[in-house]
Amino acid sequence: MLGGGNIFRGHENTASKGLDMDRSVADYMGMLATVINGLALQDALEKLSVPTRVMTAIEIQRVAEPYIRRRSVAPS
Repeated sequence: MLGGGNIFRGHENTASKGLDMDRSVADYMGMLATVINGLALQDALEKLSVPTRVMTAIEIQRVAEPYIRRRSVAPS
């Protein structure tokens, strides 16, 4: 699991940089950054023949599977 959030998260961070960004917009940007990082890591790992999955709760099925908890948890 990896992340890309905190790029524009938090009202204080955006306000201090002269940006007046809605919190939900900043959160979506962080989620999209996480997917971008996941795709980069997936590409690198698959070149090493490591099976991977990129999953997200945001519907962007051309690049990532929809998040389904049972699929994401390894069988015990």
